Amino acid sequence: PQSAQQKLSAMLEASAPPVGLIISERLVNAPVQLVPDALDSLTQDIEWAIENEEDKELRASFKFNQLLMVAQVSASRADTSTSAASAVAQGSSSGGGGKKKKHKSHGGAGDGTGLDWAALEQLQFVRPEEEAIAYEAEWCTLLHCGAQQFVLMSLSLPELKAMVPKLRAIMCD
Repeated sequence: PQSAQQKLSAMLEASAPPVGLIISERLVNAPVQLVPDALDSLTQDIEWAIENEEDKELRASFKFNQLLMVAQVSASRADTSTSAASAVAQGSSSGGGGKKKKHKSHGGAGDGTGLDWAALEQLQFVRPEEEAIAYEAEWCTLLHCGAQQFVLMSLSLPELKAMVPKLRAIMCD
């Protein structure tokens, strides 16, 4: 299997299909209940642009093969029992069925070691929605940038869109 570095390199080649970059930041005092609607609006805007943009070149630029999302994390946490991702993993009222999802391969850092569920559970995400999305990502890897750490995740537009009801169940109920 390819490492995350190899997958990322292939995604960013000039001949590769377009890749979208999601930079997520919200106001500190903004209610978390707005997150699912903001994510839903993002996916709807991309879909609208693919179908309705008049300029063909611009329309084609929205046909993302994959989306990359960066989430700030800290090294570890003591208690993972209340994490948003645990709620996703256990299943939500909107279709999770209470069964734990099969572990996905989350690619790997340049050395071939990846972020599997056990590794994700050891990270403290700054925003709970990003943690939940990381568990659904096709692959993710840990980035070290000086004293800060980030998780880089890759997912498709349908995967991101599927997160909206799950995030509503976690953050709004």
